[in-house]
Amino acid sequence: MLSLVACKSKETEISLSGFYFDTVIMVDLFGSEAKDAAQKCMELAALYDGLLNKNTETSDIYVINHAGGKTVNVNEKTAEILGDALSFAKETNGRFDPTIGALTDIWDFKSDDPAVPSDAEISDALSHVNYENVILDGTNVTLKDDKAMLDLGGIAKGYIADVLKEEIKNYDVDYGFINLGGNVLTINSKPGNKPFKIGIKDPDPFSDGSITTVEVIDKSVVTSGSYERFFIKDDVLYHHILDTKTGYPVRNNLLSVSIIGEKSTICDALSTILFIKGIDEGTKYLDNYPGYEAIFITDTREIISTDKAR
Repeated sequence: MLSLVACKSKETEISLSGFYFDTVIMVDLFGSEAKDAAQKCMELAALYDGLLNKNTETSDIYVINHAGGKTVNVNEKTAEILGDALSFAKETNGRFDPTIGALTDIWDFKSDDPAVPSDAEISDALSHVNYENVILDGTNVTLKDDKAMLDLGGIAKGYIADVLKEEIKNYDVDYGFINLGGNVLTINSKPGNKPFKIGIKDPDPFSDGSITTVEVIDKSVVTSGSYERFFIKDDVLYHHILDTKTGYPVRNNLLSVSIIGEKSTICDALSTILFIKGIDEGTKYLDNYPGYEAIFITDTREIISTDKAR
């Protein structure tokens, strides 16, 4: 659900990429230990993909979803990110909900011939979306509803970006950035204390350009947009950001929301939450997170920033 294009410096020492979390990720680093740090990042990306990808049969999330309500002991990192997701779920009264998996499964945006689910299918899926059915006790996870399904797509890439950045701090790296399918996290500043210029993708699904840019130092920029995964049926665009109240894609005159802030985990969750809540309610909610900024792109292509200096 991320949509940023990073503008990188010509001074990049090492650039590695791989396919994890159903997207291409890239690590660009400069410094005497940049190569070792980038290789370690790829190892960690593979590890976390193996833990959190709900479609991988050996992952913690897949095992929980197919345990038939039995308790599953998971990796401590899985428990940590699930705890973060549940905190946002409680804070938003379920508008952000990690048990949305039953709903995302019936909206198959990867299909070559996607279809709009029936009202009966949506109603049935919604009956299994309730974060209060998740019992997290240390590293033990139980789904009280055996048909509930976890999907951490609204927070996983942000969490992993933060993990990679913490790992990079163990190496002699001067600066760089991590791009997890558009979830961009910058490390320090470019030479001369210059900021990174990050392009906010044009939300037109058929455009490869940027609609605006932001300058950041040692921060994350994460976007949720209607153009990321979608299909069109009978001239109606159906996108992947689903409303846990209706079961249908969110309709609130927004095309994308970008969040800028220190922690990528928070930025990732907030980008989804503010897209769901809309401009007015979302801006009020953002007051709970000082230091984080939102950029809304409306369906009339208006750019609205909560940072009045922009």
